Amino acid sequence: LVSSCKKEARNVHILEGKVYDGRTGSGISGAFVEVQQQVLSDGTFSGVFNTAGTSNSGAGGGYTIEWERANMVEVKVLCEATNYIEREIQLDPGAFSPDQAVGQDIALYPEAFITVNISRPVFGSVTDQFDFRFDNADFDCLCCNNNWKSIEGADADTTFTCRLYGDTWLRFKKQIITADLDTLITDSIYCPRLLTTTVNIEW
Repeated sequence: LVSSCKKEARNVHILEGKVYDGRTGSGISGAFVEVQQQVLSDGTFSGVFNTAGTSNSGAGGGYTIEWERANMVEVKVLCEATNYIEREIQLDPGAFSPDQAVGQDIALYPEAFITVNISRPVFGSVTDQFDFRFDNADFDCLCCNNNWKSIEGADADTTFTCRLYGDTWLRFKKQIITADLDTLITDSIYCPRLLTTTVNIEW
């Protein structure tokens, strides 16, 4: 007697992997993972990303998403978790075969915040200028980057807050420009996860 067991074809795409903390390497449970795709249907390309499937990572950070096979033109995976910065990863549509799992681990990085207070307690000249910039900014907001921020005036000041990757040494430069002297100072500050770090600068 000969018996055989053939696995039934389901004609699905499969994405699986692990969501983990990019600083510690430990798995993140309860992370929301979503696959989005652009498809070619009946010769028509919509150009719009639609949700193909979703999942939540398990206790060790593992996840699996299955969705109906489609003629994918673009595909990406999005991931988010509480107290972490969300992540988007482009995938190769050509890597997917029916009923064959494609592996994609996802590193998420803890969020932190930095508030910069720039003030001038003593009046100067209206032509004085203060410049500030981050040197290794990797922020999750458009307001903060590695470009110079400039303020001018006898009593000019400003305050801004940015969201960034936590557990990071953040380097910055401050420059004072007056009629008599130009001063450039480089400094750094450690920004631990989940906290707001404050930099107070008087010029």
